[in-house]
Amino acid sequence: MRGILVIALVLAAGTLSAAENTEAKTVFKAWDVRVETGDETLGAYQVEIFYPKTTVKIVGVEGGEPETFRDAPRYDPKGLKGGRIILAAFTTDKKSAPKGTVRVARIHTSIEGKDTPEISAKVTTAGNIDGKKITITVRLSETKREKKGNKNEKTEE
Repeated sequence: MRGILVIALVLAAGTLSAAENTEAKTVFKAWDVRVETGDETLGAYQVEIFYPKTTVKIVGVEGGEPETFRDAPRYDPKGLKGGRIILAAFTTDKKSAPKGTVRVARIHTSIEGKDTPEISAKVTTAGNIDGKKITITVRLSETKREKKGNKNEKTEE
């Protein structure tokens, strides 16, 4: 009887261990949304981000690096879980309108599973500071984590 109990406990422990290893894990990643305007100033943009809604949820949207686009872009909250989110922003400040490569937003995601999902973006429309339609490109890249610690601290390599 004791032998059967020991075998049952060993099998149960093995089953639990296997279940833990196959269980989907949740990973949080951030993605930078950058647009390239060339020599044109960026007055307004609208981009679409596509992601697999079965494994990815957008848990946050923040603004970009230039002061002009520091506030989070506008978006429909349904896009946080629907597989597609549209981001849009504009400025009327001619003095601070950026040009060239500009990080206009950052999206934060919760990802279920081990694999990095395919997340893509496309430009819907864009305009310069005078309201004229311009051609831009959009690129997504995983945000690089900054090392913690004092920026003035020297480290040995």
